[in-house]
Amino acid sequence: MNRTTLTLALALAILAGIMGIEHGIGEVLEGNRPTEGVFILSWPDAAFFEILSGEPAMTIVPNYLITGILAIIFSGIFLAVLLRYRLVRKSIPILFGLLVLMLLTGGGFGPPILGTIAVLIALKGNSQLRTWRKLPLRLNLVFKKLWPLVFGLCLAGWLMMFPGAALVSYFAGVDSALIMVIPTLVAFGLIPITLVLGFSRDILLREQEPKTLQD
Repeated sequence: MNRTTLTLALALAILAGIMGIEHGIGEVLEGNRPTEGVFILSWPDAAFFEILSGEPAMTIVPNYLITGILAIIFSGIFLAVLLRYRLVRKSIPILFGLLVLMLLTGGGFGPPILGTIAVLIALKGNSQLRTWRKLPLRLNLVFKKLWPLVFGLCLAGWLMMFPGAALVSYFAGVDSALIMVIPTLVAFGLIPITLVLGFSRDILLREQEPKTLQD
């Protein structure tokens, strides 16, 4: 098992589930009224979410209250399955299905995208990583040492996107697109880098395990 790879996938998936619930809360607070169409805003009138453009989402259910409830339910089930089965292969189809339901019932666009990335990363959880084993040992050692720092920066980027950008904008009065653009670039850009560095870490950790544990 590639524990480092699964750690990255689990962290990103948990963030996706939490953000999906947050979208749902905003929609519930809009009350029992019809939506204006398929595309909606989860927090249209909240000054705190102004920097996030009110958090766009979509829904096939023409009611804000029901949409929000469904977003919370599906996001909550996603988290429950995630924490119960820890991204084992048999849970991946269920998680994909829940992500689709989140997308279609007000869970936003970012959470399902992030969740999908996380689940796709989890598919490498039991890979032998044969291609990466061809790297020189010294390079793998360097990558292993860099992983914790880059992993932390990746998570920091996501947390800066939300709630960081909203907090800075709301309390400091900063109204610049850069406080969203920079964290977005960091958050998405560091995912593949963190993943590759994690492969080296997993290779070295698996070589330290007894053969029976690797199988």
